[in-house]
Amino acid sequence: MKVFFDTNVLVYLFDVDSPDKREKARGLFARHVEAGDVLLSTRVLQEFYVAVTRKLARPLDAAVAAEVVSSLARLP
Repeated sequence: MKVFFDTNVLVYLFDVDSPDKREKARGLFARHVEAGDVLLSTRVLQEFYVAVTRKLARPLDAAVAAEVVSSLARLP
C-alpha cells in the first residue's frame, strides 16, 4: 500500500525547533522510503519549499531547500 505524505510531515523533517515532531517524522518517513511506498505530489513539494524557506523560525537556505526538493522529487 502506498502512503501519501502531507507537507507538514516533510516540514517537520527539518524543523529544529520541534525536536519531538522532527524525530517522529524522520522515523515515519525513513520507514516508508525504505519500504518503497512513499507518494508525494508536486503541490506538496512546492508547499514544502515555501514553508521551510519562509515560515520556519530557523528557515533553510534556499539552495539547501532546492536540493532537498530535487531529492524528494525522485520519489514517486
